[in-house]
Amino acid sequence: MNQVNTQKTTLAKQDFVQSAIAKAIERMDKDTDINALTEQVQKVVADFDPFAVGAIHKLGTNSSARISQYSDNLLTQVKSEDLEGVGDKLQEVVLLARDVNVKGLITDNKLSKIPLIGSLINKFSDGKDRILIKYDTLGGQIEKLVTEIGTTQKRLGTRIQGLTQLYELNVDEYKSLEIYVLAGEAKLAELKDEVVMRQMSPSAKDPMEAQAIANLNDVCERLEKRVFDLQAMQMIAVQTAPMIRMIQSNNQRLIDKFNNLQELTIPSWKKQFTLAIALMEQQKAVELTQKIDDTTNDIMRRNAELLKMNSVNTAKANQRSVVDIETLQHVQQNLISTIDEVTKIQKEGEQARLNAVVEMERMKKQLAEKIAA
Repeated sequence: MNQVNTQKTTLAKQDFVQSAIAKAIERMDKDTDINALTEQVQKVVADFDPFAVGAIHKLGTNSSARISQYSDNLLTQVKSEDLEGVGDKLQEVVLLARDVNVKGLITDNKLSKIPLIGSLINKFSDGKDRILIKYDTLGGQIEKLVTEIGTTQKRLGTRIQGLTQLYELNVDEYKSLEIYVLAGEAKLAELKDEVVMRQMSPSAKDPMEAQAIANLNDVCERLEKRVFDLQAMQMIAVQTAPMIRMIQSNNQRLIDKFNNLQELTIPSWKKQFTLAIALMEQQKAVELTQKIDDTTNDIMRRNAELLKMNSVNTAKANQRSVVDIETLQHVQQNLISTIDEVTKIQKEGEQARLNAVVEMERMKKQLAEKIAA
């Protein structure tokens, strides 16, 4: 172990850069210019003083400066309502299109005075005008939608170009971070080698030297953390690259979709709404003829039924006597019944009086017997 440590301590400072690059070759692009990369890393290492105030914290900050500034510029150009406006316009068109239906042809105007079918004629004549007014409104909304789609297409195209530049800056950031990561690793290896040498020195037991070694260890720890953070930023750059390409691809698909809307869908809408107007007008005409026919047949049926009813009732009234035989029979039955009931009541009253006289005589006799006793 002491022999290995001794070998590490004898490495020249410039060899730390070569060692760091040699370890990182596997993760590098095969087209990477190693000589140019080495020169860049050596320059950063030469200018980097880890003991300077804030130096470790500032290591690699220049890598993200350009992409950060460009991202800020993009964000100032993006407004949340850019795409929302197209969605709102499309929703207006859909709602208006749904409203263009047969119900829209119905009106309460009463312009005609023709009996029975006048209201039907009013509805038929008003229907076409009302649907054409709605179609004019819908046509205007569609034209506005086309304008909004064109604007959105241009905006998406601009976004694609902007994201292309952002992608290039992201690649530059990744490569720049690689330089700072290698420089940090090289400097960290150099500092750790210095720590080992000073720990092996006889003066390491001196309290001040021990404190200096502790300070070195603290710098190594902070630098190691900074290198790890730069590596994390590199990973974010790696993940950002496919995200940018996916967004660009999606934007291009949206542009293609909007082209289809303009060139295929919206012209088809216009044709279908034109056909809808013709079909609705035709439907109302058929309904009108059916209503007229139904009304005519209904009037004839009602007249025939009324004629039959009036004729039958007239014949019955003409053949009827002044007093019906049923009425005379009813009067006869009631008269006889009345006489019978009166006679019966009179006989019952007479018998009751006779019985009362006999009973009173018995009572008198009984009372006299009681008094004599």
